Amino acid sequence: MGRKIAYQDDQDKKFCQIELDNGERILISVAQSGVKIFKLFFGIIPIKTIYQADLKTAVDLFMETEEWGRPILLDKIVTRLIDCPSIDDVLERLRSSF
Repeated sequence: MGRKIAYQDDQDKKFCQIELDNGERILISVAQSGVKIFKLFFGIIPIKTIYQADLKTAVDLFMETEEWGRPILLDKIVTRLIDCPSIDDVLERLRSSF
């Protein structure tokens, strides 16, 4: 199971960095414009966008039901991907969600 390296979910910034089982790291970023997931180099430098979706598409994909209060989209994405052993598995899980 992967682990959270950094996490912030407030008004200004919504992101989570995850270290996968094989040591690869991804950064999940949620903004008003949408969701992006990046592959990280040396754990800090985004080198490749591996997933991108507008906010409506991401909400439809990751949010299972309407929840009370503000949506917790970042938490839903992290929960869905944190147990992936590698970036290839992250991509496969995202593809199978469509």
